[in-house]
Amino acid sequence: MNRDGKIDLVVVNGADDSVSVLLGNGDGTFQPAMNFATPPDPVALALGDFNGDGKLDIATADVLNNSGSCVCISVLLGNGDGTFQEPPIVTPLSVTPFAMSAGYFNAGKKLDLAVTQDFGSSSDVQILLGNGNGTFTAGASYPVGPSPGSIIATDLRKDGKIDLVVAELEGIGVAVFLGNGDGTFQSAVEYPVDFAQAVAVADLNADGSLDIAVASDEKVSLSKGAAAVLLGNGDGTFQSATYYPMGQFPRDIAIADFNGDHQPDLAVVDQTGGKAYVLLNTGAVSLSPTTPVEFHGQKTGTKSKPQTVTLTNTGEATLSITSMVVKGEFGMASTCGKSVAPGTNCTLSIDFSPRTKGGKLGSISIHDSASSKPQVIELTGTGK
Repeated sequence: MNRDGKIDLVVVNGADDSVSVLLGNGDGTFQPAMNFATPPDPVALALGDFNGDGKLDIATADVLNNSGSCVCISVLLGNGDGTFQEPPIVTPLSVTPFAMSAGYFNAGKKLDLAVTQDFGSSSDVQILLGNGNGTFTAGASYPVGPSPGSIIATDLRKDGKIDLVVAELEGIGVAVFLGNGDGTFQSAVEYPVDFAQAVAVADLNADGSLDIAVASDEKVSLSKGAAAVLLGNGDGTFQSATYYPMGQFPRDIAIADFNGDHQPDLAVVDQTGGKAYVLLNTGAVSLSPTTPVEFHGQKTGTKSKPQTVTLTNTGEATLSITSMVVKGEFGMASTCGKSVAPGTNCTLSIDFSPRTKGGKLGSISIHDSASSKPQVIELTGTGK
């Protein structure tokens, strides 16, 4: 935010009607928050240069409060040093905003916004075309499924036209709007995903096409969460979702290289469980079922029946395996050997032998040629 090469934080404060800017020190710590006033009840933010002066600004989506003050988008213009001009510039809306994302939708030099709006059974994506001064003019709106709580603006087809990806919590799942490059969008194409809370976009399988990652709840049981991945075909269409179970109520999702192996990993915040989960990208290694492998109610001093995990080499080169290391009160037998040919698989047979009662954690670390860091299979068990 102050152009010093150190990453900063911007946080929206719904209860305090403000945003906080925490300037980074470059060592993982941050300076005390500087607070800047917004209209009542800000629920989402987007960063961008909304007045074309080369300095980052902050846009917030603000919802109607009890005093009826504002249903609007507000923009705090940046000074380039991490501080912002008050009061914010306000553009009124007619429907309660939910989430938003910025992008150049009409191939111009003025930054635009896409805002999801929700009013009872009616939800849409409202396009706000930037005027270049921190204000916006309403463009077209597009119907979307109920409770659209997350939106990403990105070029899915690499054709220079910005597209939109929307998470529909109570709709079909994920809606994709392909951009026409003139500020308008094609009708949504829907992809089923269980209770889509939030979306993120990146090339997860290194094929040159952007993929979609989703924080998802299972429809059958709200106590089980997952990260869902929809692999992209490169033309703005996507394959069916693959689910990676974790947590209870995943609220948000982010993509970054968390273990330094140059592959994009997933981080998911579990609201109900009060945890953050990191799902490491296994590259050319596919594990089925996805981890964790769970053993419940095993009597102490006995060995469980084995559970099997299948390892598949989805790459085009032979997978070389250096070692497999088991930690915790678990055992393993493997058919993998020292290498796995392209397109073939092998199995890991895993058992649990608790020595004492209570919950147990363990892991299997697979050191192979797919990554500079080990593939990790998480193991859990309960002794009784």
